[in-house]
Amino acid sequence: MNMNCWEHHECGYGPNDYNSNEGQVCPAAVHEHADGFLGGENGGRACYFISGTICCGEGVQPVEEKQKRCYSCSFFTILNKKYGKTFTEKNFLRYVVNSENRIVY
Repeated sequence: MNMNCWEHHECGYGPNDYNSNEGQVCPAAVHEHADGFLGGENGGRACYFISGTICCGEGVQPVEEKQKRCYSCSFFTILNKKYGKTFTEKNFLRYVVNSENRIVY
């Protein structure tokens, strides 16, 4: 798998950080329907599209403020450069909807 947002930022809110943050993990870290999107774990490469993300411990913000913050995020910039026109909300939503039809072995 590719690097996820919580690994890139070393924020401590990843899926395995439950005990170190008083039980708090980022919604991107546990968004199972996004697992595999752009090669990430859960929503680890889809944080831009997921509401309520903690984003480096800065806390939850309204969607408009969150997206403004994302535009200056180094991880967002990396994903946007690498995936370009395929890094869209439409593709993310399509992936999540299709995840319900994926067979997991």
